[in-house]
Amino acid sequence: MTEVINLATGEKLYYNLPPAEAVKVAYLQAEKDWNTWQYKEKRLPVYWGRWAVNCGDFTALKNK
Repeated sequence: MTEVINLATGEKLYYNLPPAEAVKVAYLQAEKDWNTWQYKEKRLPVYWGRWAVNCGDFTALKNK
């Protein structure tokens, strides 16, 4: 289970996905994109830091 935090609002979301996929899904759903079957095809800027993964305002801690 991956906890994703919206840094703009502080809202916490939970996904049964790896961190990079979870932040991407959170971002797309915040943009009202519910075409889940197309998520893997969408190219979004996902940034990997030392401890976290980010996409837009959404961040998740990386698995250790």
